[in-house]
Amino acid sequence: MEKDNRIADLHIHTRFSDGEHSPREIVEKAIEHGISAISITDHDTADGSIIAEEIATKAGLGYIHGIELSTFHSNKEWHVLGYGIDPDNPSLTHHIEETKVYRMRRAEKMWEKLRTLGVTFPFEDIMVKAGKTPITRPLIANVIFEKGYTTSVKQAFTRYVGDFRPAYVEKIHFPVSSAVKLIHKAGGIASLAHPMKMLKQKILYEFVSYGLDAIEIIHPTYNDRLRIKITNMAKDYKLIYTGGSDYHGGERQWDEMNFGNIVIPYDMFLNLEEKVKEFRG
Repeated sequence: MEKDNRIADLHIHTRFSDGEHSPREIVEKAIEHGISAISITDHDTADGSIIAEEIATKAGLGYIHGIELSTFHSNKEWHVLGYGIDPDNPSLTHHIEETKVYRMRRAEKMWEKLRTLGVTFPFEDIMVKAGKTPITRPLIANVIFEKGYTTSVKQAFTRYVGDFRPAYVEKIHFPVSSAVKLIHKAGGIASLAHPMKMLKQKILYEFVSYGLDAIEIIHPTYNDRLRIKITNMAKDYKLIYTGGSDYHGGERQWDEMNFGNIVIPYDMFLNLEEKVKEFRG
């Protein structure tokens, strides 16, 4: 039998969260790079995924709905990917709306902190920059840079809005257990995103006990040793494999090198599709 050399990327962001490109641009980019299946996994929103599905399907690409939920466990932030979700599920849309409200409050608090630090501009500038997309730290960092207070967006992070910097405000503390439950309620499969070195057997055991279905075994932040470690842990708990480039675009120059190169075999995409169908019965 001839080997299937097709590839997939199941971790991509658009401007509907903190990415730089539209869903249409992502689909076009995937085609250019020979990617046969994708998933848009924007942070705490499925708006980009809904648009991308129609465009990708018409273009002949495999597609599965995705979302990346921000969660906390043991005072650490973890990201949980939801695949095969129904983006119109009432419980999911309610959570997304609650998260948007909190993001707005968080942005206002960060803006107030920036003012005390001498970084002054109207809050309306943040709103204009965001448009219909969620207000994220990268977006606020972009405004700080554009106003001339730093020499780069990266510097805006390290000086002002990065983790535990002077204008930092914590994200909403949504438990991993609740995220897994929510994804399942929306008909999807829950996958742990880029767990990296902080993942211990005890923690993964707890996540599996919550119903975690999958884990990301391919990600740009993994070296060979870490990839093998996480793959072995996935085997121990019989977890489904997922992965992708975590592409955002913009100033992240490594993103362009990763896109089309940090990928998974197409059969992993097919397996994920099949597991979603089994889960939904």
